[in-house]
Amino acid sequence: MSRQQLSSEQGLPSSDAGIRADVDGARGRASGRVTDLNLTGVAVQIGVAQPPAFVHGESVTLVLHFDTARSVQIEAIVHTHTEMDGFDQFEFAFVDPSAIRATLPAGLLRWFNERATFRVELKEAVPVRLENVDLGIDVSGSVRDISADGLGILIDTDAGTCLAPGLEVSAEFTLPRQDRALICQALICNRRTLQNETSAIGACFQWQRSSASASQRRDVTNYVMARQREYLKARVES
Repeated sequence: MSRQQLSSEQGLPSSDAGIRADVDGARGRASGRVTDLNLTGVAVQIGVAQPPAFVHGESVTLVLHFDTARSVQIEAIVHTHTEMDGFDQFEFAFVDPSAIRATLPAGLLRWFNERATFRVELKEAVPVRLENVDLGIDVSGSVRDISADGLGILIDTDAGTCLAPGLEVSAEFTLPRQDRALICQALICNRRTLQNETSAIGACFQWQRSSASASQRRDVTNYVMARQREYLKARVES
């Protein structure tokens, strides 16, 4: 059963746009729209007019409000903060991911399970080349974050105007500590304008269309898992 079918039949949100979050931290409280959600964390857009500025590593309490289901409260840590045009986007990592499994209604839990990948930031700059030979597109940027399902890419706004949602591209990049380039088919999912004439591109891997996809997916997954272990270790030691 697809997520849309599940949503319509059980009254669940059909997209993250139907979920809002209240964030309580040491500096106060803010509310915003959920833009990404999985079993290990959540991303929330908060208008710039709303104080406070949550800081990396800060402990917060999240209350997720669903349109047609009860609210869920969970403890989290501020993972990343990105300034965008008109709002700030914060990514929060759940302190105890298993807690949300225990508090969600069965229908919502199944909906969450389809979004069980978590994005991690790279420790160093990684160039990425996006190409569509048929359309004569060949642009370069840098990988901002990565999950087993896709890439977050930073690119010059002018150069990225050709990267419209729905465009299929070949993404070529080399992960840290690896000696071979990965060439993966990907689909542009979204594009957001940030500050300083930079745009954020979201691209979803199309593994079924990539040559040697099994080994490439294994390389990406292993890197993401290693970065998650590093992050958790640093959080425990801090």
